[in-house]
Amino acid sequence: MMTLVDSKGKHLSKDETCYANEYTTSQPSSAPTSPSLSPRQQHTNVYIHGLPPSTTDEALYHMCSAYGQIISSKSIIEPKTNLCRGYGFVMYEHLHQAQHAIYCLGLVGYEASFAKVRSDLPKQANLYVSNLPTEYSEQQLESLFVKYNVFSVRILRDVNNNSKGAGFVRYSTHFPL
Repeated sequence: MMTLVDSKGKHLSKDETCYANEYTTSQPSSAPTSPSLSPRQQHTNVYIHGLPPSTTDEALYHMCSAYGQIISSKSIIEPKTNLCRGYGFVMYEHLHQAQHAIYCLGLVGYEASFAKVRSDLPKQANLYVSNLPTEYSEQQLESLFVKYNVFSVRILRDVNNNSKGAGFVRYSTHFPL
């Protein structure tokens, strides 16, 4: 049997551990949906906050596999320190498994909930462009991206109005396709 730890790193005894299939609920009738995610992803992706810095992808998988069949899991790692940022995501095969994990993880001190689908993507997006020839004008920069629905362009300049060799291209949609 696998050993589980709570959010403070304390090893849990058999009596303190929430076992799979002990807790299920029915699916909410008005569950939010998103066209960008499959129905499974909309209802079985669990966000877990309060993970210790030492949490790896493998440790998160093993910790959460007690609650159901996992499709994918990911602890979010800070690249500079190679330590967990304190949160991660686990996607379960079935809704009742995700609900069970949220319930049980809450019992041992983690903050767990269904992952929220971001619907507030920016209306515009900026692209930073570097290594531009210093003689490039805004019109020349815009001509490079004209087929991507450009909203505006700007070349960065010093106090003498000389190009710094970099600029921004602003799109009127989130990402050019």
